[in-house]
Amino acid sequence: MANVGDLKGNELPTEFFLTYAWNPSRLPLDRLTAWEERYARQNFGAAQAKEIASLLAEYGRLQARRKPELLNRRITLSGDRVVYDDQQTPYYFAHRELERVTEEWRALGRRAERVERRLPGELRDAWFELAGYAVTATANLYALRAAEFTNLLYAAQGRAATNDRAAQAEAALDRDLALADRFDSRVANGKWQGFQTQPHIDYGDVERYGPNAPWQQPEKDDVALPDVLFPAVRRIEVPSGVELGVSVDGAEDAGRWWPGGASSAASLPPFGPYQTRPRQYVEIFNRGRTPFPYEVSVSAPWLRVERPRGRVEQQVRLEVEVDWSRAPAGRAEATLTVRGAGASVPVRCVAERPTGVRVGGFVEAGGYVAVDAEHYDRAVGHWRRIDGIGRTGAGMTPWPVTSPSRTPGGGSPHLEYEVTLLSAAGEVTVWAHLSPRNAAVPGVQGLRYGVSLDDGPIRTVDITAGADDGALNTVWARHTSDNVNATATTHPVTGAGVHRLRFWMVDPTVVVQRLLIDTGGLPELYLGPLESMRVGEGHS
Repeated sequence: MANVGDLKGNELPTEFFLTYAWNPSRLPLDRLTAWEERYARQNFGAAQAKEIASLLAEYGRLQARRKPELLNRRITLSGDRVVYDDQQTPYYFAHRELERVTEEWRALGRRAERVERRLPGELRDAWFELAGYAVTATANLYALRAAEFTNLLYAAQGRAATNDRAAQAEAALDRDLALADRFDSRVANGKWQGFQTQPHIDYGDVERYGPNAPWQQPEKDDVALPDVLFPAVRRIEVPSGVELGVSVDGAEDAGRWWPGGASSAASLPPFGPYQTRPRQYVEIFNRGRTPFPYEVSVSAPWLRVERPRGRVEQQVRLEVEVDWSRAPAGRAEATLTVRGAGASVPVRCVAERPTGVRVGGFVEAGGYVAVDAEHYDRAVGHWRRIDGIGRTGAGMTPWPVTSPSRTPGGGSPHLEYEVTLLSAAGEVTVWAHLSPRNAAVPGVQGLRYGVSLDDGPIRTVDITAGADDGALNTVWARHTSDNVNATATTHPVTGAGVHRLRFWMVDPTVVVQRLLIDTGGLPELYLGPLESMRVGEGHS
């Protein structure tokens, strides 16, 4: 049984559901790609079937991260309380997360446009109905949100680029309306008039339509309201003079900038030879309309910055890196100083080059280890990889789904990961990112898993949070909005070095996507940090 909602716009998933329901044995996991290719060939011909199937699969993976109408809702925890903010992006500026996901969608949108250009004219309406609109409109919506929330950050910092970002967001809104109009008025000679008029940008604007509006759309007096930008972009009056502003990687989410927008000194996230996060950077921005020259100096020969001299009109971003062949062993500090417009800003830089520790497997950097569940070192028992089910990749689940519940320990089913911890913390926190779901096997009341580190105790967690949002089940609501169930366990650590992290089966149908070890520096991100570097035999 499936709640389809509207059949129009859901042709692919509805057809797949009915095909699968008719004969599940004909569509095992390893044939899903072939089904998408058959669907593409059936509707658009053989010439681009492989590319269209790949595009549709990537669209499904990216779209499953979060519904488009929730791109201005951030959900966080304050103690045990779930907090909703409808004027924040769920993605973070840290680790360039918002930039990276927006670029993923932009790249997918370009692929969709190339497909359409290569299709015969008689197939282009069908393409736009079945796939082109959904891909292109979502890519545009991500660009809109990125410009919108960057505009709000810049406005608070008084950046000269503020109004340009407002214009970009407004242009994206115009394009959203134009794409909807093409669907409504031009496709199939206006056959679907009014179909794409449902709002999807103005969710949360309670001042416009009241706090008790129904969940399905912004409306008033039972009539849907045309979309407007919410939160509204801001424009500022940029003075004619010149004033230096500096922002550093990791400070944007708090809105800090220097010299006048923070109470503490500027500091970049720590550098490490095993880091996989995007390269650290500083941004030099103008708070006036008059361009100025800048100069960047460093206090240590092992610290390097690109383009140490130049000119700022609105802003420039400079990436910073460590020359590890010249960096001293252990922990070292240096200062990067930005000068321009008669002012200067020192930025603290810390390099951590571990010594005396054997490394293997996934290596800690920046105070955390991030592991995608599919990259295990050893699997005990039967496990199945499910491609594309995770927000960042595949997931792992014990197999078959009808397996009985197990008591974890010994030789019971588990996945084992080799990790290196560089800090000798007395205790670490392990976050498990699981697919949000409810118990599906008769007689199994919960959805439990276990985690252990080395030979330490196995911590067991039941992720069940209730079957729906009744009785104000905000935990369930967060899981379904974020499309992940993130739960934590704590574990004692004997010291720095190589350790064994184990994920234990307890109940069937649990799907694990990622495991994150927090040794004190795990950043707050929607998707979590990029997977850690893996070293050792068979790994580069």
